[in-house]
Amino acid sequence: MVLTSPFPEQRIPRVSLQRFILSNPWGVAKDTVSSIDAHTGETLRYGELIDAALKIAHVLRFEEHIKAGQLVAIWSPNHILYSV
Repeated sequence: MVLTSPFPEQRIPRVSLQRFILSNPWGVAKDTVSSIDAHTGETLRYGELIDAALKIAHVLRFEEHIKAGQLVAIWSPNHILYSV
């Protein structure tokens, strides 16, 4: 049996996931809350999430000298910045 979606097919962009997300295709305002820590109530806004992700990428590439294709394992406690 073949299952099909009742929704129309979606165009999948031919770019990396990172480039797609960073392009903000949905036009989310940078001050929009993206995450809320249920335990502490701490919030993380979309702009803060993007800034933190770019900072980590910079450190990995230029300070830790991680190159394309290399694997990195990251251990993190359960925290609002885990999504970065």
